[in-house]
Amino acid sequence: LNLSDLDNPELKFHIDPASSKIYKPSSTTTGVTALSYMGQSWSKPTIAYVKFGGVKKLVMFVGGGYDPGYENAAYDQTNGIGAGVYMFDANNGDLLWWTSANATAAGGAEAFTNASAATINMKYSVVSQINAIDRDSDGLVDNLYFGDLGGQGFRVDLNNAATGADASAKKGNFAKRVVRLFNEHATGGVSPRFYEMPSVSIHDSDNGYVAAVAFSSGNRSSPLVGTAVVNGNQAGSTTSATDGVFVVYDKDVAKIDLYGTPTLTTPTALSSLNSNMSTGVAINGNSGWKYTYSSTAGAYKGMNELYALDGMLYVNVFHRDGTGIGGACGAGVKGDSYVYQFCLPTGKCPFNTTTSGVPNSVKLGAGILGAGLGQG
Repeated sequence: LNLSDLDNPELKFHIDPASSKIYKPSSTTTGVTALSYMGQSWSKPTIAYVKFGGVKKLVMFVGGGYDPGYENAAYDQTNGIGAGVYMFDANNGDLLWWTSANATAAGGAEAFTNASAATINMKYSVVSQINAIDRDSDGLVDNLYFGDLGGQGFRVDLNNAATGADASAKKGNFAKRVVRLFNEHATGGVSPRFYEMPSVSIHDSDNGYVAAVAFSSGNRSSPLVGTAVVNGNQAGSTTSATDGVFVVYDKDVAKIDLYGTPTLTTPTALSSLNSNMSTGVAINGNSGWKYTYSSTAGAYKGMNELYALDGMLYVNVFHRDGTGIGGACGAGVKGDSYVYQFCLPTGKCPFNTTTSGVPNSVKLGAGILGAGLGQG
């Protein structure tokens, strides 16, 4: 919407995946094949500037969308609905660029078609907001971070200084690469699902700067799934992931030659922080760490946002089997919410935790509650 005159709001454009069309007041763009792969739009658009085809543009990055098949807790997605990321012109709605396992042809945009393993693996729904990073403070977005509902995390490198003989060639060189940061995918519907935008913080290490990219998993579509028994009754499905916090050490994003031919770090499995809370997981020799909320699958789930601030990571966690609020006349409110505190980048804190091997936490209250940042 154009809200420059609040008394007379005007529609600027409407993107409709159902018909693969972009509607504008004066015209309709048809045949945008890439839109047919979109799912339900849960992703808050990230507004930013890029230089596309040599021209500075205001764009919005949007996750591919939600595949309703995930309403089934045991779902293993194979249809590619909602996979990937789309970049639209924020002023007229035109699809400028997209990346996905489906992006084998431009389909109405400049698609990232590099058939690398990372691109092929981008085949599960992306529902979160996209975290867009300006690595060199020139006002243009260089890197995108996001996770999917299949237990994977990605980084996309965008080259605002892309060269070419003409605008078309520059557009073709706009996306440098897609990198899969980690893979926690598991069959049978037990992959951790990432519904929220990851946090990104930069830290100094013995080998230069490193980004700590943090994800929190939890089945938002079915928050009560698992094996709990409530009043003698089974609480939902018996299928659930073992959820937790996943922190990746991105050792490449700060490299000076990122848009040349750098030697990229080969990701390995994330180390367990549960048994290393007192020592942390060192940056050298590791790809990052994960902390599982509970050994009981589905008992604890990451819900709502997570925040990296001043060397701390704050994560909202829902305990399905918490006290909640009971009521004689109804179901009441199920479970309780907490904020967990971790220290970045290694997970080790300079102070003792309340219980050895367990992060500090504070109870927010009954039900699924979030927390925000404010003046302290």
